[in-house]
Order: sequence, then structure tokens, then C-alpha cells
Amino acid sequence: MDEDIENRKWIKVFLGVATSSIGLIKHKKWMKEYADELGWIVTTDKEGVVDEQGVRLYTVSVIPNKDGLISPEELRIVQDKLRGFAEEIYITIYPDREKFFMVDTPIVFMTVKKKEEVTMSFEYAGFLILEYKLIDRQELESKSYNLEKFIFNNSLAELFNKTFNLRTSFYHRIMEGKEVIRNKEAYKERLKEWFKIKIG
Repeated sequence: MDEDIENRKWIKVFLGVATSSIGLIKHKKWMKEYADELGWIVTTDKEGVVDEQGVRLYTVSVIPNKDGLISPEELRIVQDKLRGFAEEIYITIYPDREKFFMVDTPIVFMTVKKKEEVTMSFEYAGFLILEYKLIDRQELESKSYNLEKFIFNNSLAELFNKTFNLRTSFYHRIMEGKEVIRNKEAYKERLKEWFKIKIG
């Protein structure tokens, strides 16, 4: 028998930072403190990515298991700690900034062939990321609305209405590196057709 949506592991979670080789050991130790508190594990991107300044950055992440997947019910239990850790990382790296942000945006949406492939990314304070299939979140919302709102802060209708009301410059800035939705009318039509979500 299939597990219910609240207890099935379908949310990919990672809490992490990117660092050059100079800070790699220090950041591994830092992330291990969070991992130990959660009973999770630390992983390091072995290849790294070269940034615009030509510096190779390695991502050090805290994840729940090798797959990185967690259920909504498991996430509910540790969410307060995860967000607190993300805020602590944010304050440490950006001591002059006061406001944390949350964004929930598509990774792939218009380029996929079926609704089961639509993938979203929820980011909290820039260092805690939840990736999920939109169809799974929609099922969670239909069966456990309060849990869905607790994890993601908005209902799906609220999320997409906010997305379409963002200032264009800010919208494209948060979408950098993800799938930028340039044709918003086509986006709205797909939301309506595949997910029965109507944008006001």
C-alpha cells in the first residue's frame, strides 16, 4: 500500500553554503554542527563550480540522508531548527542585512511535457532549499492544507498570484539560474490546464 502524502518522502531538502577551497574545512566543521543537531549528514560537492570572478566554489550541504528526501511530517518536526540555522548562516555571512527572504519559484515548468515533471524550489534566507514536484504539493494541500501552509507559508493560489504580481526586475533576478517564465500568459494557461489553478 502506498504511503500517504504526509508521510511519503518527496521533498528534497538541503541547508548549505558555497565556499572556496580556502574556507572548505572551516565550513565543513560549521555545517557538521547543524548536521549533528538534526541527526543528518554533511556532503560536499567534489567538483565545484567556477563563479564569475574565476573562483571555484564548493557547496557544503546538510541533508537528511543520501537521497536528500524527507516527508512533510518529518519536515514539520525539524522546520523551526532548519529555518533558525538558515537565519544564523545568513546573519553570519551578511551581518549588515536585516531582512530574510522566502521565494518559491519553478525550476522546470514550461519546458516539460507532462505535469508530473513540473519542479519547484522554495528558498528560505537563501541557504535552506526545498525542491519538490508541484503535483505532490498540490496533493498535500488537498489532503492536509494546514501542513502545506506551515511548510511553504502560502497556499498554491496565494503563491502564484504573488508570483505574477512581482516587479519584473525582481522576478527575473530571483529566477536567474532557474527557468525564467517570460510568457506569463502561457504560464497561466498551463497552471489552469494541468493543475486547475486560476490566476486572478
